[in-house]
Amino acid sequence: MKVKSVLLVISLVALSGISIYNLLEIKKQPQIAYVRTKNVLEKYVGMQEAQELYHMKMEKWNSDFDSISNSIHTEETKTESAIPNETKAGIVDRYQRSIQRKAEEENLRLTQGVLNKVNQFIESYAKEHSLEVIFGVTESGSILYGGNNMDITEEIIDGLNKQYLGK
Repeated sequence: MKVKSVLLVISLVALSGISIYNLLEIKKQPQIAYVRTKNVLEKYVGMQEAQELYHMKMEKWNSDFDSISNSIHTEETKTESAIPNETKAGIVDRYQRSIQRKAEEENLRLTQGVLNKVNQFIESYAKEHSLEVIFGVTESGSILYGGNNMDITEEIIDGLNKQYLGK
């Protein structure tokens, strides 16, 4: 009988401990990881293709600008044009500013599109791997140290490229 009483008391104490633990809602440490953002953007095929597209457009715009500029200068040497030199210079200058504005807008559009895809992928990766926080490491030192077991950069790059390439 004494053994049953002792077992009953031990059981009640254990159950009380579990209940108190649940009441206090003691939680485990949050799951945290980090990504070296520069590496992701350098190695992500989507960013590489966006940069290539941007450079191709820039080459075309520069070529167009050179053609227009040369055309105006050639016109000057062939004949005395009715258009004053100041006006010609203004046309060239306005066109050049227009190209610069267009290039900035295109760069922003392409880059923002890539960043949106990267952020969406990282968010779904975090949910899939039960991560509560993923930090982005920058060259300016937002994270001073992180253990290799917390670095998911290569996993993110691989996943992004597989998703982008449809693999």
